[in-house]
Amino acid sequence: MKGTEKIIAHIESDAQAQAQALLDEANKKAEEIRSAGEKAAQEAYDRLIREGEAECEALYGRKLRMAEMEAKKSVLGAKQERVVETFAKAVSLLCELPRDKYVALFAEMAAKVSQTGTETMYFCKNDKDEYGQRIADKANELLAAQGKVGKLTVAGNPVNICGGFVLIENGIELNCSAEMLVDRCHKTMVAEVANVLLSLIHI
Repeated sequence: MKGTEKIIAHIESDAQAQAQALLDEANKKAEEIRSAGEKAAQEAYDRLIREGEAECEALYGRKLRMAEMEAKKSVLGAKQERVVETFAKAVSLLCELPRDKYVALFAEMAAKVSQTGTETMYFCKNDKDEYGQRIADKANELLAAQGKVGKLTVAGNPVNICGGFVLIENGIELNCSAEMLVDRCHKTMVAEVANVLLSLIHI
C-alpha cells in the first residue's frame, strides 16, 4: 500500500472510530433523555393520580356533607310539619269533645278566668246556637257556688273561632278559644312533641 493510501485508510479508520464514538454518545444521551422522560412522565402520572384521588376525596366529602345537611333539613322539615299537624289535630279534638264534656270544660274555664262575673261570652256560630247558653249558665252556677257574681251573658253575634269562647267587658278581651288554648300549649310543649315525633320517624 502506498503512503497516500495508508494515510487515507488511517484517516478513514479514525473517522469511523470518531463517528462510532459520536454515535454511541448520541445513543447514550438519547437513552438518558428517554429514561429521564419516562421518569418525568411517570412522576407526572403519579402526581396526577394523587391529585385526582385527593380531588375525588374532597368532592366525596363535600357531597357527603351536603347529603347529610339535606337529610337533616328533610327530617327537620318533616318534624316541623308533623308538629303543626299534631297541634292542629289537638284543636279539632278539643272542638269535637262530647257535648257534656265540652260544656263542663269551658264552663269551668269561664268561671276560673272571669274577673267580674258580668262579662259577655262570645262563641263561634255553632257553639252560640248549641252550647253557648248552657256554658254560660253552668259557669254562672260555678261562680255563685264560690260566692262570686254569676251574671255572664252570651253575645248575640258570633266570633270567628273553632271552639271555646272569648270574654269581653269594657273593651278588655280574654281569649279562651280552642285555638288559643292549644297555641299556649304549643309554646311550652313543642320541643317535647317534636322529640316524640322524631323518635317515631326513626322507627
